[in-house]
Parts: sequence; structure tokens; C-alpha cells
Amino acid sequence: MRRHLRDESDIKRISQWLMDEGSVSLAHFPRGDYTALIVCGSMNDYSVLSSISTLLETPITSSKAPSATTLPMGAVRVQGARAYALLEILKGHLVGLKGSEATAALKFFPPSGRLRGRHTTDEFLLPVWEDFARKSLLEWNSRRRTKMSPQEIDYRATAWLAGRVRRARRFLDRQGSSPEIRPVGKQL
Repeated sequence: MRRHLRDESDIKRISQWLMDEGSVSLAHFPRGDYTALIVCGSMNDYSVLSSISTLLETPITSSKAPSATTLPMGAVRVQGARAYALLEILKGHLVGLKGSEATAALKFFPPSGRLRGRHTTDEFLLPVWEDFARKSLLEWNSRRRTKMSPQEIDYRATAWLAGRVRRARRFLDRQGSSPEIRPVGKQL
């Protein structure tokens, strides 16, 4: 991966794409019973995707089929050791939530980008999401004329966090597991 991304402008281009259109995630592979780190992004601007695909030496795959009101989506995805190496390269350029998610993923996964068994993103991103929700709501609230109470902020942060965890565990939830979300607030 490092040999493909030597130029600082290419690193910045990939970082910006990841922050705008991408995600740090994972996928479980039942056949080998392992979970792989995934860095991916999808959009319908194929000229941008083509340049990202070329830089990462990864094909563009079909993502979302078009509907009456949407255009077709293409996706670029790297996984495992390549995803880990990509995050290592980009970590100094990623900011905000994506930067925090990348740092957490690099701590959770070994350089192979693979872990034995089934894992979900909330296992390593829950503290990042809690911190992000709280800070975002506090920043937003500081700019409002009519301020929300600390209890309202905690309620909204907890509700947002519950939605993130539900999405992270959506495949496990179908098998009977349900997420336990503790209230966001004083413990942060």
C-alpha cells in the first residue's frame, strides 16, 4: 500500500474521500470464521471513484442499484492487511470522527487486519461514538439561543448511540442478540 501512496497530494485526496464518502468497518467471513477490517466508500461519481480506485489499485464494484429517485452507486473497498496499512498511512490526515475511528481500529486489529471469530464495530468504536455524540451535542448546544438541559443532551446522545449500535449489530440482532446501551452522561 505504501508504494502506491507516496505522493502527499494522493494521501490527502484519499483522506478527504474517506472522510466524506467512506467508512471504517468490518466484515465477518463465516467460511474461515474471521473478521476483517474494511475501509470502503461508495458514491455515484464514477470519475472520482475511478481516481480513488487507481490510487488504491482496487476495482470499483457495484454498490447500490438505482431507483426512481437515485443514481447507481459504485464502491471501492480494501480489507484486511491492506485496510490496516491504508489507515496507518492516512492516520495523520484524518480528523474528526473518521480520525478517531481509524485510531480505534488500528488499536483493535493486528497489522494483518484480521481477527478470529465474529466481531462487531461497536466492540472497538463504542467509546469513540460516545465521545463524538457528547462533544457534537455540546458544541451544537453552545451555539443555540435556547439551550438544551444536560439531561436532554444525555438523552439525545444515548438515543444516537443506540442507533449506531443497532446498525453495528444488525446481523447479530436477527439471531436474538440485543444491544445493551448504557446512558451517556456523567460517566464520560
